[in-house]
Amino acid sequence: MQIAGKALKSTENALINPWVGLFFLALMFFSVATLYQLDLPGLNYDEAHDAVPAMQMVLGQSVNSLAVVHFAGRNWPLMIMPYIGATSTYLFVPGFIWIGVSVIAMRLAMVILGIVSLVLIWGFLRDFMDDRVAALSTFLLAINPTFIFWSRMGAYVSLPLLPLSIGALWSLYRWYRSGRARYLILAGLCLGLGLSTKILFIWLWVALGLGWLALSPWLAPRRGWRTWLWPLARAKSVVWVLGGLALVVGGGMILLYNLTNLETLRLLVRNSTRTELYGVNNLDVLHNLYTVFQVDFRTLLDGSWSDKIIGEQHTNILAVPAFLLAVGLICWLAWCRRLPYSTKRLAFLGILLISIVAQSAITITGLGAIHLLIVWPIPQVTLAVAILGMWDILRHHASIGNNGHFRVWSWGSVIAVVGVVSGAEILTTWHYHRDLTHLGGIGHYSDAINLLAQDLDRLGLARPVALDWGFKQNLELLTQGRVNPEEAFTYTQQPDKTYETYINWRMAQSAAIYLLHTPQYTAFQGHWEMFKQAAYCHRLEPELWRSYQQRNGQPVYLTYRLAPVPRLFQAPVISHPVDVRLGQGIGLLGYDLEKDHIQPGVDVALTLYWKALTAQDQNYKVFVHLLDENGKLWGQYDGPPVCWNYPTSNWFLGEIVPDRIHLASQAEIPAGRYRLFIGMYQQNSGQRLPVWHNGQSQAGDTLGLAEITVEK
Repeated sequence: MQIAGKALKSTENALINPWVGLFFLALMFFSVATLYQLDLPGLNYDEAHDAVPAMQMVLGQSVNSLAVVHFAGRNWPLMIMPYIGATSTYLFVPGFIWIGVSVIAMRLAMVILGIVSLVLIWGFLRDFMDDRVAALSTFLLAINPTFIFWSRMGAYVSLPLLPLSIGALWSLYRWYRSGRARYLILAGLCLGLGLSTKILFIWLWVALGLGWLALSPWLAPRRGWRTWLWPLARAKSVVWVLGGLALVVGGGMILLYNLTNLETLRLLVRNSTRTELYGVNNLDVLHNLYTVFQVDFRTLLDGSWSDKIIGEQHTNILAVPAFLLAVGLICWLAWCRRLPYSTKRLAFLGILLISIVAQSAITITGLGAIHLLIVWPIPQVTLAVAILGMWDILRHHASIGNNGHFRVWSWGSVIAVVGVVSGAEILTTWHYHRDLTHLGGIGHYSDAINLLAQDLDRLGLARPVALDWGFKQNLELLTQGRVNPEEAFTYTQQPDKTYETYINWRMAQSAAIYLLHTPQYTAFQGHWEMFKQAAYCHRLEPELWRSYQQRNGQPVYLTYRLAPVPRLFQAPVISHPVDVRLGQGIGLLGYDLEKDHIQPGVDVALTLYWKALTAQDQNYKVFVHLLDENGKLWGQYDGPPVCWNYPTSNWFLGEIVPDRIHLASQAEIPAGRYRLFIGMYQQNSGQRLPVWHNGQSQAGDTLGLAEITVEK
């Protein structure tokens, strides 16, 4: 009875504890803010990337993942990308089973993970600091707009890294305090699983190592190098072995994947100096450090990241000044020996934050705020400690003088500060939700993707061709695999010759629907231009099938069909008309020149407008030469008209044939003025056709057409 009575009394005390109440308020606000219009914004490609294998597992479809393991007669996802494991994939499975495959089920799983993160943070900080810091820090994080929207789109930002990092920190702290083996083993499991989830979790490993190096003389003062050996004395060898095994088990996904191909290691090496995807120069450390602290970390604090998904930027202008002021206040309180919390523990958190943000300056994937989520809740702890530190000083002065008015004023001041800080966060979140209702997300986050998925599914267009990033994974999930686009793009801003060969091959296959973004939202440039050129070479032209608009009326998704190019008999508008005759039956009506000023090595884009003055029974090749003032050749094109695909013997009498030509200039071409010369010659004999310009015969059976200026 006594035990039951004590337990009941403890429960009652917890229930009336205002700090526990603040924690539950944080959970309530976070739940409402994340669950409200949970289907918005539209499903993003990267958000769906982890969910598609989960869908395939639940629906019994063939699992399409970068790497799988075959076990118990099934394929199980192992890796989603060379640096991302399938942790989120397995988190989606229960929701897909219970609710069904949908965006709501997927996001609900991430919201629950966000709640788990808040609970872990609260528990860790209660141990590491106290109830007050735990509750206030958790509350400040729960109302942070960045945390709210990142939790909703959790797979996109690798949200599982956050609870794993908190789990590792809490376990290590418990092990440090108690020396119990189970905490070290659990820490190893969390650290390994975090690495499997995303390779950038290595930042936490490095940060912990730096904390150990910097704080060991403080934690275990000994002579010489023995200062840093205190962890070995705290656990037996067998415990370290078990901890190492837990680390290996947790990191099993990435370890198994790299046992055969070392692809993650190869990726790290390839991106060691310059990132392949984003083009970030990792060696430009000073500039990168400025970017990650001035842009990425600031974005994490003030909520401005969400403008890229919602369309309007709303920034908590108080976030950064409040954080900097809190840092200064903590330093001042520590200097005056008035800080109510352990300087060592705050220094440890500071080392973690600074080292993680600094490491992002040399990340293998490029700069970006979403990689910094593992620094949560350190910024919130900083604010909480500063507020509570000043509150303790005010309360102390009030108690000394037994001044009731001063006591009320101190309470009011703290409540006002917390109210202003939290009010700014809540207002920013409210603004984003309001705009989300009006816009539904923009660009790659637009809910117009739902209409596109519905149309493709309804019309049975199961295999459209995606000519840009941002279609395949989300369309697969939205249609439960019934629409499975063929991805026809490269992760480069300028497609190479391999892609040119592929797209020309694709044109020769069966008809298809082609998916693109409008130019404003195109992820990888150059694919549309190469698509148009390939269509032209096959005597086809893209026809807009349907356009899908955002809620603000702005088009975002475009779908095209290919139609045969009709024969042209009416002269189009030509920028440079000429009167030229070649031989007895071919005329040149004029030309279009895209640019008359180019850089060395850049193609000269030229369109010649031929006309069949008589029916042709011979095939001729077109030549274009780029010559300097001394007649030296610096660029040359030779080939039948229309990319070798429309020989002159197929021309109808009176037909006008636009002939697009890309003349490659030499990379070492000097700056200066050059001239384009054009003509035709018989395909078999090589005999040039005579050329008459305005009735005058041209020397060399070639026509000087236009001047080109090469600039350095």
